[in-house]
Amino acid sequence: MQAKYTAPQGRPVPAVSTRKLGPALHVVSAWIAAETRYFLHTQNRIDRIGGMH
Repeated sequence: MQAKYTAPQGRPVPAVSTRKLGPALHVVSAWIAAETRYFLHTQNRIDRIGGMH
């Protein structure tokens, strides 16, 4: 399985891993940012409702 990745390009495995990990990390960080924004938004709404009562 690893030979399949390294043989055609002749590149070391770490270089391939980094190239694949880059976009994945970007997606993960974007998702975490979106989740955080949603969570904070929800918290604000809860606080506002709590303040109304």
